[in-house]
Amino acid sequence: MDTKKLGHTDIDIPVIGMGTWNVAPPDEYAPAVVDDDKVIEALIFGIERGLTHIDTAEMYGDGHAEQLIGQAIKHIDRTALFIATKVEPEHYHYSSVLQAAKGSLKRLGTDYIDLYQLHWPTRNVPIAETMRAMEELVDEKVVRFIGVSNFSVGQLEQAQKALTRYRIVSNQVKYNVFERGIESDLLPFAEREHITITAYSPFATGGLFEYSGEGIDVVAHLAGKYHRTAAQIYLNWLIARKQVITIPKAIQISHLEENAGASEWRMETEDYELVGRAFSTEVARRF
Repeated sequence: MDTKKLGHTDIDIPVIGMGTWNVAPPDEYAPAVVDDDKVIEALIFGIERGLTHIDTAEMYGDGHAEQLIGQAIKHIDRTALFIATKVEPEHYHYSSVLQAAKGSLKRLGTDYIDLYQLHWPTRNVPIAETMRAMEELVDEKVVRFIGVSNFSVGQLEQAQKALTRYRIVSNQVKYNVFERGIESDLLPFAEREHITITAYSPFATGGLFEYSGEGIDVVAHLAGKYHRTAAQIYLNWLIARKQVITIPKAIQISHLEENAGASEWRMETEDYELVGRAFSTEVARRF
């Protein structure tokens, strides 16, 4: 599995990891019904194939996704894993952040979180208060790195200014060949500031496999040219960007095999450009 540096750090993380939204029992945030044993099996299988960056959140299944990860990793060398989770906005007050982190640690069955992220921006709690708690968690070695999710450039800048001792290493946002709004400002900003962009929903929540526009023909052609699947073309297109990694969700073993096989090779430069043209932002808006 190819790796990239996490933000400005010297830490290498896989360019393709595993997302865990919608793997927990059905509730407001995870409407799908997925068997716990199947999820655990999938996580272990993915880890064995180099998908050692696992992303989750206290919000996913009301903490159950974290519990499943904890069960999956309990017999695996913790130092070989990069575990990322998120605190939800209703816990952004200072004491609530500290308490939320403890809850995630317990559910994950670990004594530290590699990357702790603010799940969404909010105006309800001063960012300085939230970041004071995040820095304390790093000082206490409960958290290794601080990240955010779904933040704009302005929100990123404000969050970074609120930190006094550490830098934000990543911003997790929706990014795929359809949804490319970050290319106008957020992605160039991240490249300049050495902030990792973690792309979620790389397949547009399955929409890429239902779409029938001209881009599909381009991807089919490239899949044949490089002896890859369409899913691997989509993922490889994403990780070709310098600061971008991605965390597709997969429960099927065959899909995990596909995802793991999307790195360690490259298309020709003109083919990346071909995909970009085929899936224009105008197509994304119509879709």
